[in-house]
Amino acid sequence: MKILRFAAITVMIALIITNAGCGPTKSSSSQTSRTPDESQSPDEAASIKKRIISLPEEKKSSIQKISEALRANEINEKAAVLLYIQAVHEKNKLPEIYKNDEGIDFAENLMAEYQWIRNHFNELTADEKTALEPYILPPDNEKSFFHPKNKNNTISLIELLPGTCKVEAADNQWHEIHFSIPGKPIAAVIHYYKDTSDPNAANDLLEQEARLIEQAFKDSWSKFKELLQSEPGKTIHVYVGVANLGDGVYGVTQWNNAGECTVSIAPVLDEKILKSTAVHELFHCFQVGMGLALNEFKEDMEWLFDATATWSENFIYPDCNREHEYLHNYFNDLDNPLIAKYKRYGSYMLFYFLQTYLQDTSAVPNALKKAKTTSVSYVIPELVSDYNAAFYMFAGCNYNKEPLKYYKDIPSFPDIKASENMIIVNDSAEFDVGVMLEGGAMRYDIIDFTDDIDKVVDIEFKFAEFEERELGRRALIKIAGEWHEEDWSGINRRKFCRNEPSENVQQILLIHSIANLKGKLDYVYYIFARDKCDNSFNGNIHIKTSTKLAVNLNISSNYVTKEEIAFDEDENCYVVKKRQIDYTENGGIDTRVIVGPEWNEIDIGSMFSSFYAEGHLYEEYDSEKYRIITGNKEDGYHIILHPGTNNKKWVSKFTKMQMLGSSSFLIEKGEGINLYFSDIDVKPEEVIGKRLKGTRTMDISGAYGSGSATLEFDFELP
Repeated sequence: MKILRFAAITVMIALIITNAGCGPTKSSSSQTSRTPDESQSPDEAASIKKRIISLPEEKKSSIQKISEALRANEINEKAAVLLYIQAVHEKNKLPEIYKNDEGIDFAENLMAEYQWIRNHFNELTADEKTALEPYILPPDNEKSFFHPKNKNNTISLIELLPGTCKVEAADNQWHEIHFSIPGKPIAAVIHYYKDTSDPNAANDLLEQEARLIEQAFKDSWSKFKELLQSEPGKTIHVYVGVANLGDGVYGVTQWNNAGECTVSIAPVLDEKILKSTAVHELFHCFQVGMGLALNEFKEDMEWLFDATATWSENFIYPDCNREHEYLHNYFNDLDNPLIAKYKRYGSYMLFYFLQTYLQDTSAVPNALKKAKTTSVSYVIPELVSDYNAAFYMFAGCNYNKEPLKYYKDIPSFPDIKASENMIIVNDSAEFDVGVMLEGGAMRYDIIDFTDDIDKVVDIEFKFAEFEERELGRRALIKIAGEWHEEDWSGINRRKFCRNEPSENVQQILLIHSIANLKGKLDYVYYIFARDKCDNSFNGNIHIKTSTKLAVNLNISSNYVTKEEIAFDEDENCYVVKKRQIDYTENGGIDTRVIVGPEWNEIDIGSMFSSFYAEGHLYEEYDSEKYRIITGNKEDGYHIILHPGTNNKKWVSKFTKMQMLGSSSFLIEKGEGINLYFSDIDVKPEEVIGKRLKGTRTMDISGAYGSGSATLEFDFELP
């Protein structure tokens, strides 16, 4: 299906931060009762004005409203079909709850709805059949809603009155052009209408239109066949100059259960529009030839049909660029799920991106082949070996503005950028920003900072930490007019002290994305702006060990630290200011005790021993307790894992032993921890922006057994 235009969605791209409590965030989980991080003191929290960022309320078209009602099971498929047809052909008859919001509308092609009528025709009532049959009859049938002589007729679907389509007597005024290719003498028949009763009819123009469609078929048929390794098995019938397709709709494709394709094309005087429309509709016929069909009312299959067919326009005519007309709505609606009925045309950009990312055109045929047996939501992630990384890049490319302006086309890609949410930080305050994204959505928050660092010198972001790889959080940071990028997907904190030239951040573009087409992201992140800079940062160390000794002794331990560190200029290193340590260890042995020489061994009984150790420590330190020395990515970082503690008796060890009929129980206090690792050098690839994060593993072996130890470290640096 090819559509003339979409009306632009009105989207507010700048948010001026006003007084506290200015309205709910877009996320349902954002509440004004949420408190700052527990590390804040009550006085600090009270001194910071709280700001709730309110995103603009989304306006919706009739198509969106009907689609959402169907998805929520508020209406059934038949009701949705009738409402969709009304939305296209009788907008004034729509129930009020489904009318489009002010200024919001979509030109819409009803390929799936017409197919639903065809598939479920025998289930309709007599009145419904009378009202709906004209939509599925071929345009050369006098009763067809799309017959050229019926262009001024309408059908009332509210009353479903029979006989509302007035049929005029018609003579045989349809003419034919037979399109052939090797092996197919009649691959397609192109029908055009000549109205001899009207001296003002554009008969010659319709014949020219038919010839241009024939040329478009010549340009594309063999390329589609090579791409898809398939072609339509039935003769295609194309009708030119068809009326009543819908406001702004260029073409419609329908097919019957035998796989016969019928294409209707509106009178179009623009050669580029006409040829790209013909290519688009022909691609639908190739999709049917592959065994695909909209046999059920499936939004994801409809999305795939039109996203790939729109992509095919660029594939055949890369310099025609008629597909660009869908991009305004696409880029303005990226924060809604990717697979949606009303945005299926602009979603060709996913396949355009994958074509560029993969450096070939395999994504489209692979998607269509897999979709015959698998849901589209699961098909798309299988098109790329590292889909999450590709989608992370896709979300960045879709900003389509410096510093992320990557899309190219012939002769150029349009300057259409994604809609933004702007947060202006010009004084000390706390900002709560709600984020709610579903299935393949992405969002762009611009955080703009005042130049006056006396007002805002300390900037701190706090996030929920994402473990799932399909959730992306990407930061573009502007300092001294230059942009650099950091991956914030796995962090829960990022700080800037703007009195340092290298951290005098001017602006941040924060991109959230969710690659999982069935997933959901719903959370709140915080921005703290202060007039004093706190240069302390957080880090943690986690060491796990597991050993098995030859005497049936198993030992495991778990050591976790949470630390606050700060840079000491005198020592030129990062020192531990506060530290919390949790430690557990357990083990046991169950064996027989054998004494004597080998020739006279004596089994004197069983021995069972178990032990458990635990410790919890919280201490504040002075500057000699250092954790990280040296201090930049070029020189490398060196982490001291054990700077020591003041309390030498913070671990309690409990031992229970039973042997030769007697038992004993022992409690000891001390540090007594063998964590195997001491100091480590951080590898260059473990320095991610201002973050040190890595893992080490070690095999443990000795005279009595073996095991393994794993170290994980994660530090934020200023």
